[in-house]
Amino acid sequence: MKRLLIGWNAFRIIRLLIGIAALVQGIIQKEGLVLVAASWILFGALSNKGCCGSAGCPVPRPINKTSEVPAYEEVTVSK
Repeated sequence: MKRLLIGWNAFRIIRLLIGIAALVQGIIQKEGLVLVAASWILFGALSNKGCCGSAGCPVPRPINKTSEVPAYEEVTVSK
């Protein structure tokens, strides 16, 4: 419930308005596919989820493993 009330920005409001408009049009035209799309958009706006938006697709962090530096041998060129 708390997620619905916080974190509103311009893009989230635009998604909400587009979802409401699509839902109204789907009801007026009695189109099931438009209703499904509108429901998806409204769900994304209300829950603040999306396709890779709002940390939807986090990039895995590199694992910091400490390892020993291997010993090396100095190569010299003799003339």
